[in-house]
Amino acid sequence: LALIRASRLTLKGFENTLYQRYEESDICITRAGALTIEDIICSACPAILVPYPSSADNHQYENAHNLTKQDAAIIVEQTEVGWENKLIVTLTKLLTDDLTRVEMKEQLKALRLKHQNNTVLQTTITALAKK
Repeated sequence: LALIRASRLTLKGFENTLYQRYEESDICITRAGALTIEDIICSACPAILVPYPSSADNHQYENAHNLTKQDAAIIVEQTEVGWENKLIVTLTKLLTDDLTRVEMKEQLKALRLKHQNNTVLQTTITALAKK
């Protein structure tokens, strides 16, 4: 906890410009809605994801799981006993592990590139289909 207090920790509520805050951050702790995941990928911000446990069809967990299975994020489930402590331990570890943060950032950049390539491909297919 002393490490967290000593770092430049900023807690934010709702923001209209969240994407910019992700770009400015070393780590983000957030829910795992689709737009949030998109922002995390686009900003390549290493993330600790806490999926909303009551989301429809558990979609936030699925969104988070898709990033974690590619080593691009870490999940802390709010439904687990002691999840608050796990969140603090995970954050402390990530703050002190530069290599893991760099690797997560690289995985997110790779996902961003894949997403951009898929978007270009889909746009091209759509344009060709109209001809």
